[in-house]
Amino acid sequence: MRSLKSFATLFFALCLLPFAFLSLPFAFLSLPFAFLSLPFAFIDAAEPLTFSVAYRDILTNTYEIKAADAEVMAKEADRWQAGAYINPALLVNLSSIGNTQGGTENQLFVGVTQIMELGGKRDARLRVAAAGQCASQWNLEILKNTLHTELLHAFITLAAAQERTALAREQQQLAEQTLGAISTKALSGKTSGMEERKAHIVFQNDKLAYLKQLGNMRKARKRLIALWDSHPPIFETVDFPLYHISPPPPLEALKEKVHGNPELILTEAEVSRASELVALERSRRVPDIAIQVGVTTDKFVEQPALNIGFGMPLPFCDQNAGNISRASYEQLQAVYHQMDRYSELQNALDILYQEWVWAYEQAQVLRELILPAVQEAFQLAQESYNEGKTDYLNLLDARSTLFNIQQQYLEILEEYHHKRADIFKITAIYTAR
Repeated sequence: MRSLKSFATLFFALCLLPFAFLSLPFAFLSLPFAFLSLPFAFIDAAEPLTFSVAYRDILTNTYEIKAADAEVMAKEADRWQAGAYINPALLVNLSSIGNTQGGTENQLFVGVTQIMELGGKRDARLRVAAAGQCASQWNLEILKNTLHTELLHAFITLAAAQERTALAREQQQLAEQTLGAISTKALSGKTSGMEERKAHIVFQNDKLAYLKQLGNMRKARKRLIALWDSHPPIFETVDFPLYHISPPPPLEALKEKVHGNPELILTEAEVSRASELVALERSRRVPDIAIQVGVTTDKFVEQPALNIGFGMPLPFCDQNAGNISRASYEQLQAVYHQMDRYSELQNALDILYQEWVWAYEQAQVLRELILPAVQEAFQLAQESYNEGKTDYLNLLDARSTLFNIQQQYLEILEEYHHKRADIFKITAIYTAR
């Protein structure tokens, strides 16, 4: 009985063995793809995300940009269609059916009619379509400029959150070291238990502050990732020169660059399109002519008769005056919109520039004067406390002052870069370099 069971088991294993060997090639084929996917995920997660890489990537993974690209192609098709000529019409006319009087039985006419556009209508349509395509291209540039600004703001916010988290972590470690030193003194009787209790409270408070900053950093990272509609990058930190600041350029130099703003250029394109529409409506005052060419034949005539004719409407009642007037007012409206947009950009630039300069001056004062003095004061307070010359409250006050100044410095740096990003949007500095 036992030998029978062993034989059955061996037979079942031998039956399954071919299927096991058949599955091995597929398993080995899948290994390269698995190993190929690992390095990219590892590199993306390990290396900080830079702004230039993020901007190039987000342009290809945002549906709004893809929709704007499709609009540009659609306007290109409109331009192609605007240049098409009118198709000729085939005319076939069989007359005098059943009429035997006059020798005109069953006359047959075959010909074509071609409408010839006069007044430059086709060229005017082409210019209108070209202006519309130009406007769609600048709509795409506006989207790129806006996306560049949103991405830059998200980068700045995340970079500031990273620095706040690192600062909170440093404060927590400092509080932990101070707590250890005070606990050692308390065990040796060199300080009271009250100071040890205060140091423990400060440590717990710094720990909560660190966790809060850590949560804010994670939220900022999620807001940055949310800008991608598909295939977001995998990263932990961003690489942004938060501490690098430079003096703002002269205001007049920035005002000159406002003329390159895509929103302003779009208004210029709209003015150009409105002007071409006026020209198109004026060309429609000239009526088109229809030329007809054909032959007529019947059984009593050996040679077919050639027929040539033409027709055109007489512009006595309708000279397209209403459409011309409407197009002229729309052109004037486009000019006023252009002037209004230019004034808005100039006023916004004036306000942002003053705020940018103020943030730069504040950052310079904090970095050059206040922050070094506060750091030196904290070091002196720490040395004095270690030597037993001052109590813990003086050390705690110096530490709190240093932390507040560092936080203020980070806030000013963040504001500096945010204002700079807004000015970049107005001056259209949105290429990823």
